[in-house]
Amino acid sequence: MTTTDAGRRTSWRATAWHVVRLEVGMYVSLARWAARRPSLGAPGSQVHGYARLVTPMLWLFVFASAVEVVVLDLLLPWMVVRVVALVLGIWGVVWMLGMIASYRVFPHLLEPDRLRVRCGALVDVVLPWSAIASVGSGDTSLESSMRTMQVDDLDDGTRLSVGVGGRVNVQLTLREPVTVSTPRGSLVVTRVSLWADDPRDLVRDVRARLR
Repeated sequence: MTTTDAGRRTSWRATAWHVVRLEVGMYVSLARWAARRPSLGAPGSQVHGYARLVTPMLWLFVFASAVEVVVLDLLLPWMVVRVVALVLGIWGVVWMLGMIASYRVFPHLLEPDRLRVRCGALVDVVLPWSAIASVGSGDTSLESSMRTMQVDDLDDGTRLSVGVGGRVNVQLTLREPVTVSTPRGSLVVTRVSLWADDPRDLVRDVRARLR
């Protein structure tokens, strides 16, 4: 096996494992949402949501997918195709509900010793308070609205953006490069950007923690 083949196999395995974790995360989120058991971190943590921007659009997708399931079941004349379409349609609706749930039950957390920047069931970027130099707000559009995490090389290091709907509105500057864990592996960053429903409240609470 060549080095290229080994690299491709490793890449495929990593992608497959990411897909499996994402799928499981959606069902875990649905279970937490139904049981009203959000992940709220350690005692004394402050919670900040980020789902408000995309929730209406996600509910629209859920409604459209549910209508599509019914329409296809009525229009398709072949039983096998109808069953396949029904299964895929129901899976799509459940998956979208799982995404809504994941945004609800895994909020950003300001814990006593760290800030946890989250998005859905998989993204959980942990920053110790001692690593954060400053925080500010400002609405910025990212290059892609499809990718949750985006990385930019800056003059003073690397910025990790954890966006919602392709946007961020809170910026964190770190005192020195910090290694963070992401679903795609470890990354050394000097800045982190994120989206919050109430950025001014988040900035105020972060500054209070830093003091």
